[in-house]
Amino acid sequence: MDFFVFHNNAQEGPFATSDVKRHLREGRYGPETLCWRQGWDDWRPLSSVIGLVAKSSEGEDQSASDEPESRKNKKKLRPPVDWQPSRPRNFNKSVIVLLVGLLMLAALCIVLAVLLLDSYSHMEHQTEPAVSRATLEQAILEASANLRGPQLADEIRVWATYEDASTRRPTAISRANVLIYPEEMVAGALQNLTQGSAPDLLAGLQSSLPPPWRETITDTSGVASVSGLKPGKYIVLVFAQKISATETENYCWIAKRELDGNPSQSLVLSEKNATTPKSVDILVIE
Repeated sequence: MDFFVFHNNAQEGPFATSDVKRHLREGRYGPETLCWRQGWDDWRPLSSVIGLVAKSSEGEDQSASDEPESRKNKKKLRPPVDWQPSRPRNFNKSVIVLLVGLLMLAALCIVLAVLLLDSYSHMEHQTEPAVSRATLEQAILEASANLRGPQLADEIRVWATYEDASTRRPTAISRANVLIYPEEMVAGALQNLTQGSAPDLLAGLQSSLPPPWRETITDTSGVASVSGLKPGKYIVLVFAQKISATETENYCWIAKRELDGNPSQSLVLSEKNATTPKSVDILVIE
């Protein structure tokens, strides 16, 4: 292991053990010359290192000359910086303190952001005017109609919604299956919807229906339009699913619509006119 030596008021080294012994033999260092190596808390005389100092008069003479200098300056000496054992611990402690401070600052920022969002949401609810559900439904339906263009005479348009639990406002269902039949094609199946629970009747209806025209609602307004229909009476079936944080609800709507060459009124489907697994009767929208 390498040694540092304090000689003539200056630090020298590092030296290998063989180099220190050679300097002792040559008379450069004496037994009382101070030395230090990694792992020591303080400087020590060379004579305290076992096997380092040779028993010779030359070494003793050198000891006499070095002793006053070493004892005079011993209190001023510090282990060399390169070997200081406490430095890594101080560095790690500083890093830990810095990380803890950053984490506390991040947590404070998150709390402030949550408080600001909550305040903003509260202010929004306070400033919202009282608007009836029917007015909202009509406004959203008109907005979706403007996006899609004027309704055609051979078109049936469907808008399916559910009521958002937090805002209590109608929210468009993003995905639903729309099935459209000429009324005479499914009249027999509809006549059987008179006895039994609503889920059982709907299951029987689906199993007895022929392949229909289909469309899947995928636009953000929840509107589906089926055009190219001939004048006549039609049955519209819509199956949708509302997924919320608390439950998943299946909806079914059955509606009758007649096309006579004039644009028909669009269907507004909501929870109030839907058939669900909890329903006793099947609702038919005329």
